[in-house]
Amino acid sequence: MQQKTALITGANRGLGLEAARLFLENGYRVVFAGRSLGALEEARRQLDPEGTRTSTLELNMTSPGLIRSVPGQLEAAGIQLDVLVNNAGVFPRDGDPVDGLRHALETNVTGAVALTLALSSHLLNAPEPRVVMVSSGLGSFGLCAGEGAPLSESNYLAYQTSKAALNMATVCLAKQFAGTRLVITAISPGWCRTEMGGAEAPRSAREGAEVIYDAATLPAGSPGGTFIGEDGPLPW
Repeated sequence: MQQKTALITGANRGLGLEAARLFLENGYRVVFAGRSLGALEEARRQLDPEGTRTSTLELNMTSPGLIRSVPGQLEAAGIQLDVLVNNAGVFPRDGDPVDGLRHALETNVTGAVALTLALSSHLLNAPEPRVVMVSSGLGSFGLCAGEGAPLSESNYLAYQTSKAALNMATVCLAKQFAGTRLVITAISPGWCRTEMGGAEAPRSAREGAEVIYDAATLPAGSPGGTFIGEDGPLPW
């Protein structure tokens, strides 16, 4: 059986690094993608000192040129992708709120959609291709809007708006690829102890990564356009 390959954006730390570890433990080859090749190489060496099951790829989610170059780079390296994990993201909290919103939408939504579309033809060559959009419960209207909603006190304009938009992008992309083998799923890893989540978060990065892995290994025939958390389906 041919070894499967997962490309993970933002793979040098936090959820991305733990997801890479989990995929490697389960026999996958992993492409570490991100802005800093130095950081990616350091992370890759932690998990694969021999360098036989991993590779790195420079990728900035706000650079259309770099995004368009990814399929060609994979083909030149002889890599057939089975899984794309759109994990790279930003959480603007300071500065001008409109600038933060613009940055979050460009990185968390536009970049993820652009990369998914750029790689769609490549992914469709795989037997069971999967795309995992790493979203958040903070992007759920059902969890955040209305009196008494579990996350109603959260108010992070840029981040929450971008994740709500990413959820809708997942729904639209799933419709676009309905009838193909490509399954596109949005997930919420929960509040995890990462640089973004903070040390007080109740869940480990490993636990968050397990939600990513579960979505990436959904069985054939699974529906796309769903939103999944650690305990199952989440409200939009």
